[in-house]
Amino acid sequence: MEGQCAVSVACCPNLFIADGSVMVTGGAVNPTATITALALRSAEHLADTARSMAAQV
Repeated sequence: MEGQCAVSVACCPNLFIADGSVMVTGGAVNPTATITALALRSAEHLADTARSMAAQV
């Protein structure tokens, strides 16, 4: 993934975190748009990965 979109969990290889908890600080402004963009980008990456894996079968 180009510039990690989500954080993967070491103990669960197929579990990704894509919400505000991956941000280092709370920030000075409302982070809703950033969190939404992060979740969308992560979902698109996961969907693309699933499609490419299905095509290999």
